[in-house]
Amino acid sequence: MSNTYSIACKDCKKHLWIAQGWSIDDGHIYFEDKEVMKKLYKFFFLHKGHNLIFDNNCDLEDYEEIE
Repeated sequence: MSNTYSIACKDCKKHLWIAQGWSIDDGHIYFEDKEVMKKLYKFFFLHKGHNLIFDNNCDLEDYEEIE
């Protein structure tokens, strides 16, 4: 099973799942999925000026997932 990744806000403790893969050369960010892009756009605006990170989901266990 491959790793899953999210964009997360360290200030609000929320994350949005956007990618999966094994490595930088074997992965996929879901840019062609319009629903994911709408959620990502909204996430960026709601967390503008906040401390954002891109990390493995298992490292974000204390964060609330946005669905």
